[in-house]
Amino acid sequence: MPGTRSADGRATAATTAHLLRRLLTGRAAYRTRWEQQELRRSPGPVSSSAVARVLALHLWDSGERPGTEQDLARRLKDRVHRALGGES
Repeated sequence: MPGTRSADGRATAATTAHLLRRLLTGRAAYRTRWEQQELRRSPGPVSSSAVARVLALHLWDSGERPGTEQDLARRLKDRVHRALGGES
């Protein structure tokens, strides 16, 4: 059925999300980068908005996305939130 995931898919997404959160909180260099982009403290262990801003900055700096895409961080935020939550 389209749009549904198997139990294996959900388990893989949850495991991946756990590993991602561990990387973002456990490695000082990673944590420092996204914490510097935090505009306000979020309730969870990792701010999806701050991580999205770090990703947007990287994409702009690398030339993968034009600097004119000023809404890039906002568009990435939902994807980051889902990834951190094990939803995708």
